[in-house]
Amino acid sequence: MIELINLYKSYQSKDNSVVAVNGVNLNIAAGNIFGIIGLSGAGKSTLIRCVNFLEKPTSGEVVINGKYLSQLSNSELRQTQQKIGMIFQHFNLLNSRTVFANIALPLELAGKSKQDITLKVNSLLQLVDLTDKKNNYPSQLSGGQKQRVAIARALANNPEVLLCDEATSALDPQTTDTILSLLKQINNKLNITILLITHEMEVVKNICDQVAVIDQGKIIENSTVENFFLNPQTQLAQNFVRTFCNEKPMPEISVEFQPEYSVGKNLIVRLTFVGDKVAEPLVTKLAKKFNIDASILQADIETVNEKTMGFLVVELYGDKQKTTEFIDHLTAYETSVKAEVLGYAN
Repeated sequence: MIELINLYKSYQSKDNSVVAVNGVNLNIAAGNIFGIIGLSGAGKSTLIRCVNFLEKPTSGEVVINGKYLSQLSNSELRQTQQKIGMIFQHFNLLNSRTVFANIALPLELAGKSKQDITLKVNSLLQLVDLTDKKNNYPSQLSGGQKQRVAIARALANNPEVLLCDEATSALDPQTTDTILSLLKQINNKLNITILLITHEMEVVKNICDQVAVIDQGKIIENSTVENFFLNPQTQLAQNFVRTFCNEKPMPEISVEFQPEYSVGKNLIVRLTFVGDKVAEPLVTKLAKKFNIDASILQADIETVNEKTMGFLVVELYGDKQKTTEFIDHLTAYETSVKAEVLGYAN
């Protein structure tokens, strides 16, 4: 559906060149909700604006439904862009237009008849639950309502792709949840491919099927959301997951540990569970099997894209052979459990 091939975007100033997107390669399947997460300044916004050629890439290709955007004529590019909706962090509504007129704008620009515009706008108002606000102006709306208008406007031309540029960053947590729920509903009902960028793990957790991590313009990790939480590969991804799971630094839980084993030290291990394993007393069961004791230092349970995931930090009491057997068993036989040794403590 969407393919990015060796995509670069740089900006030239008098003194130097700044590379915002640095050799990005991505494949996004039709109907997926694909998230790109990164810190501020990582290149997220530039990347998503290159997807619909609001920013023309310096080099590389953007391919949508088999069309190479760089090879299209201006008229062909405009037609393709009509099938790519976009919503922004700050809504970008026209304050002089009513809710109805804001949603109608893309249809007017496309030359649709008044009757077609009325039918389409009314159906979109119903979809985003704003029928009673159709004659209001943006200044009379809450932040969440403004974003609903922006979503409806982005859907006006029946797009195949919806791009979301930090669409929930300006909203409170409760409103964020309602907007994410609406995007999920739109994805399910209309089978629209959604590409969103964010720095919020809550967004990735709630609605994404796939997630990529961007850092300094490069994609450094790309996986399913489940695997992202279960087995983050890069330090940045690990930091995102641990922050999201409210994992405290070891000094805050009164444990100081060292990287190497010595006599009298206890193993500290981080365990991540997914699906049915979350409800199993797995630690207790295996502790009995391997004749060791376990103390839970931290624990959290989250729902990640409708799947339950559990996160534990555990201190294991026992000799090195027994605790090693415990970890080896988890690694070899428990496919829905990730075990990561953090170190050894007093």
